[in-house]
Amino acid sequence: EEYTAMSTLLSTSCLCNNALITNDVASDRDKDAIDGMSISGQPTELALLIGAFKAKFPDPRPQYHRTQEIPFSSERKRMEVRARPVSGKHCCQAFEIAATTATFSEDKNKNSDRNLYFVKGMPESILADCISFTGADGSLVPLYDDQKSLVLKQSRRMAGGGLRCLAMAYGLSLDNLAFAGILGLEDPPREGVIESVRKLRAGG
Repeated sequence: EEYTAMSTLLSTSCLCNNALITNDVASDRDKDAIDGMSISGQPTELALLIGAFKAKFPDPRPQYHRTQEIPFSSERKRMEVRARPVSGKHCCQAFEIAATTATFSEDKNKNSDRNLYFVKGMPESILADCISFTGADGSLVPLYDDQKSLVLKQSRRMAGGGLRCLAMAYGLSLDNLAFAGILGLEDPPREGVIESVRKLRAGG
């Protein structure tokens, strides 16, 4: 059951992601490499993808056809991808349940191609549109305001410890999302900080 919830979280972080880890053999001087393979993409997305890779979690993106992408913006504080499984079957149980669950019958008719939205962003932005969360068995469980407050409190605690928190969610529509969880990333140094430290050290 724990694997089901983690699978949903990591699958969402991969599907809403444009970073790449390829089997191209990286040279010894290639700084953008991991375990001998080449990597490319934005630092935050790479961190998410590498986390899944290190956990030996298979990238589900080859199993999906992306039909829409709404890029991250500082105003919206989130990124959204809409995709459907090539085989017709989603990669994890929670997505299967979400794809066949609708509040109104007309939503089911609209989703005959089994598209789902996969979303990542700041916890406040994501939780505002979540009405359920992933249960231990992959089911959709109602998510209430007091539970959202607890999640936000925990994310602030994580942020206070130096982590950058990103929430993950999925669903049939962008105002009817299921909360998959929060991932905490070590915030990378701002551009230029490392070089400044080197200069200070060189100067004694």
